[in-house]
Amino acid sequence: MKSLMRSRQYLLLLNTKWNYWDITNGGTTWVDTGVTLASGGYAWCLANFGGGIVCCGTRGTEEYPGGIWRSTDYGVNWTNLGSQFGAWIVYAMISLGNGIGLAGLQQGAGTDHIIRTTDYGATWTDLGIVYEYDEVSAGQVQCFADFGSGIVVAGTYPGGFLFRSTNYGLTWSVWGRLNWPTVNRIEAMIGLGGGKGLLATITTDNLNTDIYKTADYGVTWTYVTTWTNYNWTLHFCDLGNGIVLTGANRTVDIGGAASMMRSTNDGDTWTNLGEVAPTEECFFGFAHLGSGAVVSGTDIHGHIIRSTDYGLTWTDLGQQGGQWTSAILDIVHLGNNICIACTENSVLNGRILRSTY
Repeated sequence: MKSLMRSRQYLLLLNTKWNYWDITNGGTTWVDTGVTLASGGYAWCLANFGGGIVCCGTRGTEEYPGGIWRSTDYGVNWTNLGSQFGAWIVYAMISLGNGIGLAGLQQGAGTDHIIRTTDYGATWTDLGIVYEYDEVSAGQVQCFADFGSGIVVAGTYPGGFLFRSTNYGLTWSVWGRLNWPTVNRIEAMIGLGGGKGLLATITTDNLNTDIYKTADYGVTWTYVTTWTNYNWTLHFCDLGNGIVLTGANRTVDIGGAASMMRSTNDGDTWTNLGEVAPTEECFFGFAHLGSGAVVSGTDIHGHIIRSTDYGLTWTDLGQQGGQWTSAILDIVHLGNNICIACTENSVLNGRILRSTY
């Protein structure tokens, strides 16, 4: 990849409460520069619109609702677009290309809203409640998967609903509930190209993760495997040539560190690589930097881990951003040698961390 041929490599990481880190050495050392974006909540999800434009969705409370922040200079400066239609949480976000993007909101009991932008995240339109199910106490779109050519699938919690769009998210059809009542949450999804895709669920008993695959752009889904006593699989990462990574996070009652899962055949079979960060309970976002280099963030102590061999072996770089950083929640590669991620920080306001060489 061109970015790996240059003499400098940049990574930006968004740290709560809405802060970011700028890293220029491939993600190996970090310095807190003390710059704060905002306070009062934490950053949750990211979407790269290209050309240096990136949006961050935040998670707040009923009193201090979440919203969307936007940068047009690869994460150096940020504009607060404010709360979106009264949402407490902007829970998932995706860019579909050509300035079109989607975000999933939690606005209250039983409501799953999707909002949409056609101007690279500058303004957003509320598409309304995609579906309201009167037997659940809350609702949010947990994840999106882009299959190309306008085909998008969204998954929710509670209830484990799937929705499908064929016009870049403008209108949606209710696919239904995936293997209800066994499945209660669609936690992560990814489109792999050529109609293939994967999704991860949490079972209703909150004990296990089920993996499903599709080969027809999300029209049908086939059960692949169950990871027993792992109940959080939050992000997938496609490294190309059939290689896919995800973190399998331990069920709370069982305890123990999260395991890294790796597939070499687009998710048909998986290898458990073990506890590559022994002190950490969850793996969140992944960013592929090219040529097999990939970074991921963790939950419980906010570590960064790094691999240079397509996820086979990992180096734990330790906690980033000081002792109050508890989770790194999402990471995206922006191109031009820049990657950003967002984190949870339970005490400090958001700060910028920077590493140079």
